[in-house]
Amino acid sequence: MSFEPERDPMPDPELGAHLHAVLPDPAAHAPDWDGLRARLRERAALSLARLRRQRRAWWQYAAAWARPAIPAAVAAAALLAVVLGRQPEPLPALAERPGLEDVLGAPVPELEYDLLFEGSALSANEALLRAAFYER
Repeated sequence: MSFEPERDPMPDPELGAHLHAVLPDPAAHAPDWDGLRARLRERAALSLARLRRQRRAWWQYAAAWARPAIPAAVAAAALLAVVLGRQPEPLPALAERPGLEDVLGAPVPELEYDLLFEGSALSANEALLRAAFYER
C-alpha cells in the first residue's frame, strides 16, 4: 500500500505519540511460545481424552455416513436414469454388423486359408512375403 494524500488523511503526530506511549513495542517483547503450547494442551486435553476413550467399530463409521450417503446415492441413481433414458438409438452402422452366420458362411481368401491351416509349414519369411504381395 502506498500513501495517497488526496485519499488518506495526514498522520497525526500527537496521536501517534500517545499510541506509542500506551501500547507496548512489539519488537521488545518476544512471544511466549511455550506458554501458548501449554494453554493449547490444557484446553485440548479433555477433548482428546474423550476421543481416545471412544473406540468405534467399523459399522459405527458406516452408520454415521449412511445419513448423507443414502440421499446422494438416490440422486446419483436418478441422474443415471435420466442420462440413460436419453440415449439415442443405436447407430445404423452398428445395427448392420454381420451376424455369426454371415461371418462363418463367407468365403475365406486363399492367403488367409493357407495361413490358418498351413501356417506352421510356412517359414516366417515366406508368410511375410505372401502377406505383402497378396492381391485383394
